[in-house]
Amino acid sequence: MRPDAGTRLDDNLTSEILLAVLESPMPDNPYESPAAKSCAPPRCIKRANNIIRDARLAILVSLIPILGLIYIMRLVQWYIVNKELVALGDTDSEDHSQLLTEFRSARPRLWFAVLFWPGLIVFSFVYFAVT
Repeated sequence: MRPDAGTRLDDNLTSEILLAVLESPMPDNPYESPAAKSCAPPRCIKRANNIIRDARLAILVSLIPILGLIYIMRLVQWYIVNKELVALGDTDSEDHSQLLTEFRSARPRLWFAVLFWPGLIVFSFVYFAVT
């Protein structure tokens, strides 16, 4: 038996174990809060309130072109939080129904803020092309 045969076997075994560990799916983080995995009502309510607050300012703030990019992010967040707030719609609480009404009415304002400047630019191009 050659003197380096044992080290090759150990190296092969080590590389196989390493590959098996790297290819296995990562387990859930045991230190992660359960609230971070799903939308707990206080967390959802806070996120929804922040989106509603920004949507109220959307018409005024949309006059500043660069802030339209921020409202693209808020619109994406609206759709994410909307999926998470479905569970709140099942409760009969008056506070939650008011929040859901305000949250759903925020979507058109966010779309306005996102589409204002692109719409104005397209309108200007069409106007100058026709006249």
